[in-house]
Amino acid sequence: MPVYPSTTDTAAYGPPTVVNANNPSINWPQDSFTPSGEPGLANIRPDRPRLIAGKYKIQALPTLMQGDPYLKQWDDIIMKNATFYKDQPSVVHVFDGGPSGSGILDPAREVKQRIKHFAYAYLKTSDTSWIDATYRELQNAISWADDTSQAGNDPTDPWNSAHFLDTAELTAAFAIAYDWLYDHWSDDQKNTIRTSIINFGLAKGAAQYAQNSFWLRAHGNWNCVSNSGIVMGCLAIQGDDTTGACNTLFMQAINNANANCAFVPTPNGSGAETPNYWYFAMTGWAEMASSLMLSTGSDFGIVQNNPSFNLTALYHMYVTGMTSLFDYGDHGPNKFSTTDTS
Repeated sequence: MPVYPSTTDTAAYGPPTVVNANNPSINWPQDSFTPSGEPGLANIRPDRPRLIAGKYKIQALPTLMQGDPYLKQWDDIIMKNATFYKDQPSVVHVFDGGPSGSGILDPAREVKQRIKHFAYAYLKTSDTSWIDATYRELQNAISWADDTSQAGNDPTDPWNSAHFLDTAELTAAFAIAYDWLYDHWSDDQKNTIRTSIINFGLAKGAAQYAQNSFWLRAHGNWNCVSNSGIVMGCLAIQGDDTTGACNTLFMQAINNANANCAFVPTPNGSGAETPNYWYFAMTGWAEMASSLMLSTGSDFGIVQNNPSFNLTALYHMYVTGMTSLFDYGDHGPNKFSTTDTS
């Protein structure tokens, strides 16, 4: 893939920078982890992080960025965003259309976004102020249980399982914080984060399964995001949880995602739910799949079950084009009507 210049003069017409993918100095090192038995929670990798990207990749980043301008560009963006978020007030707890409307999905997403940036910034710099910023956002999201300003807010369900996407995104956020910064939390902090994951996240997920919630049968973003939050929460706390919260729930989520989330891409690779929902679904799928592979050494079939999955990369390119996303369908105020194959 080329790196194009960003200037507006004649340099904009120069040849693109091309990275040689065969250069061993810019290739990721091999993961040395192999499960000691059947892949699963009982044979999870011993080191952390377990979610999304392992220590062996994080340690390789400084060297790889020297030879790969894409990695350096993304690192610059992430650090710039992290610095901006760090200077902002904590995320505001506000319902959009009430608990059963769009709930607190936007605040939940923002919490997750900030925590990913802050945790990455710490892993890169070892600056403990990023840990402080992370815990500030975690405590803020926990305190939503006490927010009496929002009509319908349930103090026993502050992550709003009535709109389970909210719960799933916050469970994933807390899981990433717990896992990526595991060695730097005190025992009390670990207990606070873990208890929130279990009580506000995983217990509500188990209830969704017990109630046979609609998203358990959806080939769409709801299934991917919901199951991903559950899986990441279980992987993060494995070995520390004494409640048995994931004894059944972990494999329920994996099996259900295999039957539904994996088939979000249609036979031609397109996204039946339109571009923005496709992005949301595929983010959930990618975080779930990468976390499973890193933690257990197996994708449990979620990468391979849909024979058309590889084609969905083409959908990404087609709906983006040369300039911007073609936001047809259900995506917001300015809607265009078409089919997923037009």
